[in-house]
Amino acid sequence: MGSYAENLGLTQAERTVFAHDPDFQQTARTQANEWAEKLVQAVKAVTDADDGIRVALDAVVLDSDPMDGTFNGFNRNPQDSPYPSLEEAGKAANMPKDRKDIPAWWQSLDPATRGILLKEKGDELRAAGVMDPAPAPPPRHAPPP
Repeated sequence: MGSYAENLGLTQAERTVFAHDPDFQQTARTQANEWAEKLVQAVKAVTDADDGIRVALDAVVLDSDPMDGTFNGFNRNPQDSPYPSLEEAGKAANMPKDRKDIPAWWQSLDPATRGILLKEKGDELRAAGVMDPAPAPPPRHAPPP
């Protein structure tokens, strides 16, 4: 396995600068961290989309007539989702695992979705902190007299 500089794909001249310039090293690390964060966000977006599709498919692939001779058939009579949209159903299915992210997630939900979730999972949601008070907004400065 090569050095950090080699793993970055730097030319020989860039590796020389990298080895002797602490600012260059810090810049390279900062850029690597920014790319890592972009990758994390991309994976999260794809995971959220995947979960939304899973929710939609779960609603239509339930066998609506087990006596029709087919197994795991298409649900010809899907029940309406209680959620106002597929996006809301996906959000509802993806409560953050980190407690600090829950208030922002909860605020992003449609009021109807919040009501459905409280009815279905009230105790779990309260234990997760959805009813915790939101952080106070920063104080506003009074206008000059």
